[in-house]
Amino acid sequence: MMRKHSLPALYAKLLLLSLPFLFLLIYYVAKDPFQVLRQYSDYDHNRVAQNEGMIGWIKYKQYNSVRHYDSFIMGNSCTKAFQSADWLQYVSGSPLRFFANSEDLDGLTEKLEALDRQPGQQIRNLLIVLEPASFNSAHNDFMHIMPPDVSHKSEAAFQMAFMQGFFSPRFLLPYLRYTVGHCSADKLRGIINADIPTREKYTNDAILHTESKISAMGENYWHQGTWKKQLSKQRVPQVMAPIYQPEQLEQWKEIRAICLHHHTNLKIVIGPSFDRKIMNSKDVRTLQSIFGSGVVYDFSSPRFFWMDDYHNFYDTSHYRRQLGQKILGMIYGSNR
Repeated sequence: MMRKHSLPALYAKLLLLSLPFLFLLIYYVAKDPFQVLRQYSDYDHNRVAQNEGMIGWIKYKQYNSVRHYDSFIMGNSCTKAFQSADWLQYVSGSPLRFFANSEDLDGLTEKLEALDRQPGQQIRNLLIVLEPASFNSAHNDFMHIMPPDVSHKSEAAFQMAFMQGFFSPRFLLPYLRYTVGHCSADKLRGIINADIPTREKYTNDAILHTESKISAMGENYWHQGTWKKQLSKQRVPQVMAPIYQPEQLEQWKEIRAICLHHHTNLKIVIGPSFDRKIMNSKDVRTLQSIFGSGVVYDFSSPRFFWMDDYHNFYDTSHYRRQLGQKILGMIYGSNR
């Protein structure tokens, strides 16, 4: 039998053990690093890397009554190469970049369905920007969960996802290194934004700080850091295995149905990659059979390998605005 005086001691030990968690919980509520606990007038100057899909939706809800968005750039972070001003040379409308980092087909469909549900919402133009890897991935973490009015998840489940994300070592340790240890943001990319603001207020376009660095450094930009290792590698083209399953095909058909309903001017771009990953031609033909001619453009194809000149890339995953401009000219040029 436990002695009576042992029980208070046990409670005291449990309290001491819980103090770090309680402190971090209070810190989380006070700092609201993901900007999900309260509403803000500014979502573009946060040092913490955010759930980009969520931010895009918040901006849509905040500014749609003024901007009357009817044109959307959707897809993954490679959408940064497609600026609204460049797009508006080929289409007419009020654009919003509504993307997600490492976007997948589930997330893309979910966001487009949410737009379709909004009363009176038009989708006049839609530019979907993906890469071969986008078609073979699915994400359910806090950096991809959407608000309840998009995802149909409860508010409790939505908030719990971010709280769990905060306490995950993958986020918490780098975050504490930055906030408490004053570690440089440049060393914590993916967790901490080195450059702010990160996006334009109304269009949600990426602010391309790297272009200024390239202008200042010139050729030396590609001979530093990870680029040294990447440029020394032999890049062997890699054809992706066929990936489409019936469920995915139904999602693409749902996207097509939404676009038909809105008479949308739709373009789908499969972008080039520096590591020369090629989308399987069978999957490309499947997409083309669903959407018809003049919609799907596969720039991962070997015939576009001229695009993977390293001068066209910010890093091995993201190509530059100058290449985005060329792609826009190629897919819309004949319609000018």
